[in-house]
Amino acid sequence: MEHLLELSQLVTPSKLRYNSFIGVQDDKAEALYHFIRQHDYIGNEAAKEYLFEGKKNQKNLLSRTKNKLNERLINSLLVIQQEEDNSYKNAFINAHKELAVCRILRVEGKRKAFVQIAEKLIKKAEMHDFTDIVYTLAKELRFQYSSINPKQSKIQKYGDLVNTYRAYLDIEDQIEQIYCQFIFLIKKRKNFTAEHINQASSWVKAATKLLEQRKTYWTVLQVSNIRAIYYQMLNDHKYTAQACKEALEIFDQLPYEVPDNASFSFTFKMIPGQILSQQFDQASRNIESCLERLRPGQLNWAVTKQAEVISLFHQKKYNEVLTITAQIEEYPQNYWSKESWNIYKAYASILTGRPLRLGKFLNEVPQFSKDSRGMNINILIIQILEYIRRKQHANVIDRTEALKQYIYRHLRHTDYIRSNCFIKMIICLEKGYFKGPTVNKHAAPHLQKLKRNPLKNSKQDFEVEIVPYEHLWSFLLSLL
Repeated sequence: MEHLLELSQLVTPSKLRYNSFIGVQDDKAEALYHFIRQHDYIGNEAAKEYLFEGKKNQKNLLSRTKNKLNERLINSLLVIQQEEDNSYKNAFINAHKELAVCRILRVEGKRKAFVQIAEKLIKKAEMHDFTDIVYTLAKELRFQYSSINPKQSKIQKYGDLVNTYRAYLDIEDQIEQIYCQFIFLIKKRKNFTAEHINQASSWVKAATKLLEQRKTYWTVLQVSNIRAIYYQMLNDHKYTAQACKEALEIFDQLPYEVPDNASFSFTFKMIPGQILSQQFDQASRNIESCLERLRPGQLNWAVTKQAEVISLFHQKKYNEVLTITAQIEEYPQNYWSKESWNIYKAYASILTGRPLRLGKFLNEVPQFSKDSRGMNINILIIQILEYIRRKQHANVIDRTEALKQYIYRHLRHTDYIRSNCFIKMIICLEKGYFKGPTVNKHAAPHLQKLKRNPLKNSKQDFEVEIVPYEHLWSFLLSLL
């Protein structure tokens, strides 16, 4: 009870009053909060006009109101409600709240309350691998039992924890440093030289070795991401999947439940390689596993549905694609995602013989039309397919010179060799006078080169070649 008395001495009735929190008081700070929420973002001028219209010294009034709102938001954040089905996140938030309380108690000299809370918290932190919290509290408790309430056994216990967790902190810091260097390399460069690959390989080996010394949710997450992304750089789908599976296995062995988004991430990372390697059954199982974790309409749900659609395109299940695109239209998607779905729907419409309003489609993909080496390739291909389908050969001829320039400007790098070959095959339509056998003869060298560079070895982004070019070429010839 003594520790509760000490807490009560700090939390006076005035500090329990509602005016320190959001949502329980009607004043200018509260009004500013709701105004921001309604408009996502507002400038200072709009805020001054809304809150202090006709008043003098609006700048100072707004400044004080913003400071008051900031204080209330911080206080309200400390009493944030727990989320359902997110035990790790809840444990993390609660542990750091209690750590803040422990530090306040130490500053205020409330020793009994500090020890009571700190000794319970350090056990929770050990259980969830919150290394920094264990290290911090072990140091403070060692000091407590050395100079304030001397106990040899406690000094030894917490001293040992300090030494152990200092080493753990060092391991985790080394892993994080490698992770930061690795991710910086990935974000900075689109293409990788042998030197970059060798550097990445050395980081993978170093991080893997460190992981053997300290396996926590956070270290497994970082090291496994490094390994999986490294193998993706090498187009090694087998070892990418292996790195992801090992991460999921370690997560299952931890004494606490890891966040769902981590399990989702490593499950999802296996899917592109499985599709490109034509392991469609395995891809379907992983897609289903991802979807089970998600609510329809969530961003990750839409991303998983995109992978499912690409898998269906690779299997020539075009009617099923249209079923999913119709389902997606029931949910609001972000701007870029909408353009992707418009492309999927256009491809599926053409490949199933359904009508396509080409002008409307082109108006629906303005951003991708500017994406010279990515999704823009699909827009060019869809236009050509639709012109051929309509027997508008003159339109194809009009596009031929532009396609030649497009190859020269954007598709010369080896990463885009498949797209390069396919556009050259399209250019052969004019050379072959739109006669199937003649076109096929002119395109044969490019088709052979395409086959010598299979999709599973392609270094272009997974989303670029939505329908395998071999499938599109067979369809195009059938139209001729």
